[in-house]
Amino acid sequence: MAFSSKKKTKSIKEKSSPADKNPISCPPSHKVLDSLVAIAMTLPGITAAQAQDANITNPQTDLFYSTYAENKNRIKVESYAGSVKFPLSSNSQLELFADRDVVTGASTVGYFPRIISRASNPGIIPKTSISPKFLLTEVKTGASIADTRNDIQAKGSYFFPESKLGLLAGYSTENDFQSGYANIGSEWYFNKKNTILYSGVGIVFNTVTPSDLSFGGPNLHNSGRYNTEKILLGIKQDITSDFFIQQNAELILDNGFLSDPYKRIAFNGPDTVNWPGASPRPDNIFIGYDRRPSHRITGAFATQFVHYIPYFDSSLHFNYRFVLNSWNLRSNTFELAYYQPLFTTWEVAPKVRYYSQNRARFYALSFHTTPTPLFLFSKPLHQGGAASSDYRLANFGSIGFDVTITKTFSEPSMKLSLSFGFTKSATSYSMSKNRGPVNPTNQFHSKYIALQLNSDLPSKKTHPKKGASKETPFTYKEGNISIVPLTLAFSGLTWGRKKEDTKFVSPTFIPHAMSIDMLSPKKAFGLNDTHRNGLGYDFQIGYFLRDAFEVFADLGVINEREFSKPIGAMNNAFRFKKRTSYRTNLGVRYYFNIESAFYPFLGAMVGNERQPKTTADVYVFNRPGVGAKIGRFEIFKAQNLFNGALLAGTDYRFDETYAISFSTGIYYYQRNKSKKLNLPGNAYKISDNKNHIIIPFNVSLKIIF
Repeated sequence: MAFSSKKKTKSIKEKSSPADKNPISCPPSHKVLDSLVAIAMTLPGITAAQAQDANITNPQTDLFYSTYAENKNRIKVESYAGSVKFPLSSNSQLELFADRDVVTGASTVGYFPRIISRASNPGIIPKTSISPKFLLTEVKTGASIADTRNDIQAKGSYFFPESKLGLLAGYSTENDFQSGYANIGSEWYFNKKNTILYSGVGIVFNTVTPSDLSFGGPNLHNSGRYNTEKILLGIKQDITSDFFIQQNAELILDNGFLSDPYKRIAFNGPDTVNWPGASPRPDNIFIGYDRRPSHRITGAFATQFVHYIPYFDSSLHFNYRFVLNSWNLRSNTFELAYYQPLFTTWEVAPKVRYYSQNRARFYALSFHTTPTPLFLFSKPLHQGGAASSDYRLANFGSIGFDVTITKTFSEPSMKLSLSFGFTKSATSYSMSKNRGPVNPTNQFHSKYIALQLNSDLPSKKTHPKKGASKETPFTYKEGNISIVPLTLAFSGLTWGRKKEDTKFVSPTFIPHAMSIDMLSPKKAFGLNDTHRNGLGYDFQIGYFLRDAFEVFADLGVINEREFSKPIGAMNNAFRFKKRTSYRTNLGVRYYFNIESAFYPFLGAMVGNERQPKTTADVYVFNRPGVGAKIGRFEIFKAQNLFNGALLAGTDYRFDETYAISFSTGIYYYQRNKSKKLNLPGNAYKISDNKNHIIIPFNVSLKIIF
């Protein structure tokens, strides 16, 4: 029985999860972000795509925020995303997307015997050795992870009478990882659109460049590139007017450097296999690099059942995903969701999820080359072989629960969703039997909260002109005054932000430079200017000298927080104190009237930033830790710094008074010059990095009088 055109047909489609996305269009990830892949598969976003079989008529915006945190002071991820979609013609549309993921916390480096990691190290794993001093322990990085991923995408779609074609391209960057990707996808409609066929191909180019000094020294040689090719085929079939099934199959080919440069393995020597990065430790123990095969073939199969329940005007969703690859990893994910409308404009959607995977064929907590190993359940190493102790490759499972509450508004047309969930992971939850000791890193729980705002914008806004019988678009007229009281800035979405901010050079101690990152990735998103460690706020007022020509003044304040802990550099540690800078700019903007609700503009501004003196508490520092405080010193004097920008963007006029402005540009910020700092027992030459050129994305509220 085919789908009818009844209201319930629309309901069943609208109740599909907003996280249901085409897997081939997902942005790439790596390192710490990739460490969440196994866990993230138990979160929303694993199911098959939903069809959009008609072009949009109005522009649409989507803003998203989520926070994910694991217990035991592990990983925390904050995500900020925004997109705008607008029609280019009656049968084409363009979508622009920007995403920022901030990762902080601690990660497990490997599992080393007590004789190396010291007996006081927590996380001793029982039954891993015949000798107490060789019992394995979990070794973590400490709370040293502070990474940020910025991702931008552009996607164009063209609608034919019985099909749809889409093209996507994007670029993603992290401190130690860059990725460019593109894909093309299509949808084909048959049987009065009761049958839809999906297809897609994609390619990803990745570069891995480790950025820190991991356990055992720098790992700069354990890096490289890898490419990923993807092929997707799928079908969606309406069985009745209340029930449909969708099946997707995806083939993923990875080739190149697939190891994790931040992971290590421990093995009982001697090192007869010339293992990469192997360094000797006491009692014939060696620590070496994580090494995985350079090829991986993955197959993924996703099935979705959706049933509409007319009596309750609700829908029941069941999703299943099976993944296997050439590393002998297999996973199963089951999800059951129920979408129930309440009070006409509300909806609640509880979900339950179960995930399970087995271990990779080259995974073990420890390894050996000797016939009589000290470690129990260790695996032998082979010349040119693969070995990893990464907990993500072990067998484990998880059970998760989450609830999404959605409120729909008619005027203006918006939808606000709040989601919160909890997931518990453990080796005992896996469907595969565990052989050997339990990996302690997989025993944890996590929670997340997400907030999403979708809105439809009218394609054209007009108002009746006095004395005229027809409507004309809003315009910016001579004598208008504009006020911008609030700006939201994705200032981290730029290739100009450096990994280092303050550089210390000390010829008397270490012949090369040591850098401290004052560009705190935890706070690189906020109200307006946040290009440094802190939170900023700007206020703008403008006056239209002529029609469509505006001059404006920008007044800004930047509150830079002090460091919570001293940061070691050379043989001293520095705790920078908070400071507040003030900025004043003058600028111009010219608006183009295209007889729609959108008013594109070009502009420029220049100004001055008054930066107070920079001070820091200085401590004695050596590798075991921070020692006594020496005193408080002036790092830089107060000074005036030049800044300027070239601007481009568009205003969207809601009515005669209110508008929302989207803008970007090339922003230039002058930085401090070098200075010598003399401390007891050491002298430094300090420079506040190079001048910054950043490319932020801003969303502002504008009021017009």
